[in-house]
Amino acid sequence: MSQNTVRIIDLFAGLGGIRLGFEQAMKEIGFETKCVFSSEIKKYAIKAYQGYFGNEMELSMRSMKIRRCRLIFFSIPMTEVKTY
Repeated sequence: MSQNTVRIIDLFAGLGGIRLGFEQAMKEIGFETKCVFSSEIKKYAIKAYQGYFGNEMELSMRSMKIRRCRLIFFSIPMTEVKTY
């Protein structure tokens, strides 16, 4: 891993949109990213995430070991969306 590598954790990852955008932005300015942990529980989201990033998804936070990283991403679950 080079000095230009930013290690990240992606919690409650959903489809991986936050990570995808971050990785693209970092690539544009000359940095690489390395996701050291990601988690999600919804089966459809896991399948989509694995399509983007491969089979690195952890299914449970209980299996998480503290890993060194620079950034932690997390998405707030959208359990309720209201329109007025």
